[in-house]
Amino acid sequence: MGVLGAPRTAKQRWERAVAAMLAGFGRARYTRDRDGNAGRAMVGTMVRALTILACLGVGCAAANPSWEGGSTTPEHRTDLAAGAAVRVPVGNMREHGPAESSYRQVAESGGMVPVAMGRYGLDRFDLGLMVAGPMVRLDLRREIVLANGSTRKALIFAVSPFAGAIPDDDDRGSGARFGGEVRAAYGADIGGLYDAWIGVRLGVEHARGELQLRGDYELATGTALRAGAVIGMAAGFRRLHAFVEVTAWAEGWFASHGDLDLNRFGLVLTPSFGFRVRI
Repeated sequence: MGVLGAPRTAKQRWERAVAAMLAGFGRARYTRDRDGNAGRAMVGTMVRALTILACLGVGCAAANPSWEGGSTTPEHRTDLAAGAAVRVPVGNMREHGPAESSYRQVAESGGMVPVAMGRYGLDRFDLGLMVAGPMVRLDLRREIVLANGSTRKALIFAVSPFAGAIPDDDDRGSGARFGGEVRAAYGADIGGLYDAWIGVRLGVEHARGELQLRGDYELATGTALRAGAVIGMAAGFRRLHAFVEVTAWAEGWFASHGDLDLNRFGLVLTPSFGFRVRI
């Protein structure tokens, strides 16, 4: 039996999570701990927001932001971030394909997902974990510092394997996806107040599952090859920053469902936003 007043749909759970996160930020702005340190209250709020968003991996969309930032996480420091990303198919990538197959609606759909991320800094490296809707991604990143000073410039390289579920949506079937990507970006940290980054992303993904076809469930498979460009910026003060980012992907899917050939190529955008706190 469900709890009275509990959200029943993915959309309702997502709306409640966002409302709780924003309310927490508002309270943290005025809350101080016993030592009079408002920063610790904000860190506590970010941790709660990460927990809420990570536990609400809703939606089928494979929206995968980079959230690169202007540098790797400093040694022995931790970055926590929470926000959302949207997968926006463009042109022919919006088409659902043959009506008798649910593959494209389930495996290649657009939509918004909550995103939570944590990274820990080592010497010129950092290790990270991102949860984006029903997908989990590991990050190993290294930076090469080009310039130090009031404006710090660096090249950032990343290797990121990922895996996740394709949840059952309206009895269309379910499955799994897995893959990986490599990234290279040029980043700048301006006085600790602003970050900016621009770079390239190359990725591959495989999706498969028992999906609805002509009223029955049959195996569907798809492999995507991607190449994209990413740009983002962040602004804030001391430990807390807000940021926005967008990736433009050239994406090709080689897919089949039963006797149907579902190959296609096109453009997909992945805008995202979030808040990051460094502890």
